[in-house]
Parts: sequence; C-alpha cells; structure tokens
Amino acid sequence: MSSMMDIIFILLIFVMMSISFSKSLKSIPIDIPKSISGNTVINDDIEIGLKDTGEIFLDNQPIDLNSLKNFSSQKKFENKKVKLSVSKKVTYESLIAILDILKNAKIQNLNLLTE
Repeated sequence: MSSMMDIIFILLIFVMMSISFSKSLKSIPIDIPKSISGNTVINDDIEIGLKDTGEIFLDNQPIDLNSLKNFSSQKKFENKKVKLSVSKKVTYESLIAILDILKNAKIQNLNLLTE
C-alpha cells in the first residue's frame, strides 16, 4: 500500500509542476493556415498579427499601418525576432504592405506562423 501512495504522490507532484510551468499565451484570434512541416517558435521578441478584416496588431495591441511604419522607423525592430501571423483570408495587398514595412526595417529574423 505504501508504494501505491508513493506513485500517487509522484503523479500529483508531476501534475502540479507541469501546470505551474505552462505558459499562458494571450493571442489574437487569427485563423492561420496549417502546415505539414514546420517548427514551433517560442519567445520571439515582437509579434505582428494581421486579421482578414484588415486589423493590424503589434504585440496584441491594435495599431494602424502608419503607426507601424513610425514604430519601424524608430529602429525598434533592430536585432529583434518578429513573428508574423496572418489570417488565411487576408488580402495580398495588406500582407505586402506589412512585408514592405518589415523589409525597410531590415528585419533579420522573420517567422511566419502556421498551425
């Protein structure tokens, strides 16, 4: 009976530890495309989201295109990793506008998110 209690106690500790280490991710509800092959990227510095309605988010805060240009011109993207999550139904023109801003900001590390 003692060994059964030990196993239950170890399982309880395991569950408590795994719950405490789980990271709560606050994300924008964007319907991103699925990928067959891809890597999960965690702890990127900046996240940009583009919804199919045309809304742009910078680190989960709504932002317009001009403000994003101003943000990038202040060299705040310099030496940072950028995650870009784009809805499946976003217009090509909107995506290109964001990519142009990132290109002009000389982004060295850009990750496109998929499911």
